[in-house]
Amino acid sequence: MRQLSPDHVLEYGDQFNHEGIVDGCVTCHDGTTADGKTLDHIQTTDSCESCHNTGTWETALVDHTAVLGSCSTCHDGATATGKDLNHIPTTAECDSCHLTTSWNTATIQSRGHCRRLCHLS
Repeated sequence: MRQLSPDHVLEYGDQFNHEGIVDGCVTCHDGTTADGKTLDHIQTTDSCESCHNTGTWETALVDHTAVLGSCSTCHDGATATGKDLNHIPTTAECDSCHLTTSWNTATIQSRGHCRRLCHLS
Protein backbone atom coordinates (compact mmCIF):
# COMPACT_ATOMS: atom_id res chain seq x y z
CA MET A 1 0.00 0.00 0.00
CA ARG A 2 1.18 3.53 -0.78
CA GLN A 3 2.56 5.53 2.15
CA LEU A 4 0.34 8.48 3.10
CA SER A 5 1.74 12.01 3.32
CA PRO A 6 2.78 13.04 6.85
CA ASP A 7 1.27 16.52 6.43
CA HIS A 8 -2.27 15.40 5.56
CA VAL A 9 -4.53 18.13 7.00
CA LEU A 10 -7.77 17.17 8.69
CA GLU A 11 -10.98 19.19 8.48
CA TYR A 12 -10.23 21.31 11.56
CA GLY A 13 -6.71 22.25 10.49
CA ASP A 14 -5.09 19.76 12.87
CA GLN A 15 -2.04 17.95 11.59
CA PHE A 16 -2.14 14.17 11.71
CA ASN A 17 0.99 12.26 10.90
CA HIS A 18 0.01 9.37 8.64
CA GLU A 19 3.58 8.07 8.47
CA GLY A 20 3.57 4.37 9.27
CA ILE A 21 -0.16 3.93 8.55
CA VAL A 22 -0.50 0.77 6.49
CA ASP A 23 -4.27 0.16 6.63
CA GLY A 24 -6.66 1.64 4.04
CA CYS A 25 -8.02 5.14 4.53
CA VAL A 26 -11.51 3.84 5.34
CA THR A 27 -10.17 2.34 8.57
CA CYS A 28 -10.46 5.84 10.06
CA HIS A 29 -12.22 7.80 7.31
CA ASP A 30 -15.51 5.98 7.87
CA GLY A 31 -17.72 9.03 8.50
CA THR A 32 -17.52 8.55 12.28
CA THR A 33 -13.88 8.49 13.35
CA ALA A 34 -12.94 10.93 10.54
CA ASP A 35 -14.75 12.34 7.51
CA GLY A 36 -15.63 9.70 4.95
CA LYS A 37 -17.29 9.68 1.53
CA THR A 38 -20.00 12.27 1.03
CA LEU A 39 -23.49 11.29 -0.12
CA ASP A 40 -22.80 12.63 -3.62
CA HIS A 41 -19.55 10.64 -4.01
CA ILE A 42 -19.53 8.24 -6.96
CA GLN A 43 -20.23 4.65 -5.96
CA THR A 44 -16.90 2.91 -5.40
CA THR A 45 -15.19 0.34 -3.25
CA ASP A 46 -13.91 1.64 0.08
CA SER A 47 -10.38 2.03 -1.29
CA CYS A 48 -9.92 5.86 -1.19
CA GLU A 49 -6.28 5.58 -2.21
CA SER A 50 -7.32 4.01 -5.53
CA CYS A 51 -8.23 7.51 -6.78
CA HIS A 52 -7.06 10.03 -4.15
CA ASN A 53 -3.80 10.95 -2.49
CA THR A 54 -3.33 13.10 0.58
CA GLY A 55 -1.37 15.79 -1.29
CA THR A 56 -4.09 16.59 -3.84
CA TRP A 57 -7.26 15.14 -2.36
CA GLU A 58 -9.72 17.20 -4.43
CA THR A 59 -8.09 16.19 -7.72
CA ALA A 60 -8.94 12.51 -7.99
CA LEU A 61 -7.74 10.29 -10.81
CA VAL A 62 -10.54 7.77 -11.13
CA ASP A 63 -9.44 4.15 -11.05
CA HIS A 64 -12.31 2.63 -13.01
CA THR A 65 -11.62 -0.82 -11.51
CA ALA A 66 -12.83 0.58 -8.14
CA VAL A 67 -16.05 2.09 -9.55
CA LEU A 68 -19.33 0.27 -8.89
CA GLY A 69 -22.36 0.55 -11.16
CA SER A 70 -22.75 1.49 -14.80
CA CYS A 71 -20.65 3.94 -16.85
CA SER A 72 -23.60 6.25 -17.53
CA THR A 73 -23.96 6.90 -13.79
CA CYS A 74 -21.07 9.37 -14.19
CA HIS A 75 -20.56 9.63 -17.95
CA ASP A 76 -23.75 11.60 -18.49
CA GLY A 77 -22.25 14.75 -20.04
CA ALA A 78 -22.52 16.64 -16.73
CA THR A 79 -20.55 14.71 -14.09
CA ALA A 80 -18.10 13.35 -16.66
CA THR A 81 -17.82 13.41 -20.45
CA GLY A 82 -20.62 11.48 -22.14
CA LYS A 83 -21.43 10.55 -25.73
CA ASP A 84 -20.62 13.27 -28.28
CA LEU A 85 -23.01 14.32 -31.06
CA ASN A 86 -21.28 12.02 -33.57
CA HIS A 87 -21.71 8.90 -31.42
CA ILE A 88 -23.65 5.98 -32.90
CA PRO A 89 -27.23 6.21 -31.53
CA THR A 90 -27.57 3.60 -28.80
CA THR A 91 -29.00 3.05 -25.34
CA ALA A 92 -26.34 0.41 -24.56
CA GLU A 93 -23.93 1.03 -21.69
CA CYS A 94 -20.47 2.34 -22.63
CA ASP A 95 -18.70 -0.86 -21.66
CA SER A 96 -20.72 -2.78 -24.25
CA CYS A 97 -18.25 -1.45 -26.85
CA HIS A 98 -15.52 0.50 -25.00
CA LEU A 99 -12.78 -0.49 -22.57
CA THR A 100 -11.52 1.88 -19.87
CA THR A 101 -7.97 0.99 -20.93
CA SER A 102 -8.55 1.85 -24.61
CA TRP A 103 -11.50 4.20 -24.85
CA ASN A 104 -11.03 5.41 -28.44
CA THR A 105 -10.95 1.89 -29.84
CA ALA A 106 -14.56 0.72 -29.70
CA THR A 107 -15.68 -2.74 -30.76
CA ILE A 108 -19.27 -3.26 -31.80
CA GLN A 109 -20.32 -6.41 -29.98
CA SER A 110 -23.18 -7.43 -32.24
CA ARG A 111 -22.63 -7.53 -36.00
CA GLY A 112 -26.38 -7.20 -36.61
CA HIS A 113 -26.39 -4.14 -34.35
CA CYS A 114 -23.54 -2.63 -36.42
CA ARG A 115 -25.29 -3.30 -39.73
CA ARG A 116 -28.48 -1.63 -38.51
CA LEU A 117 -26.73 1.48 -37.14
CA CYS A 118 -23.69 1.93 -39.37
CA HIS A 119 -24.57 0.35 -42.71
CA LEU A 120 -28.10 1.51 -43.34
CA SER A 121 -27.92 1.16 -47.12
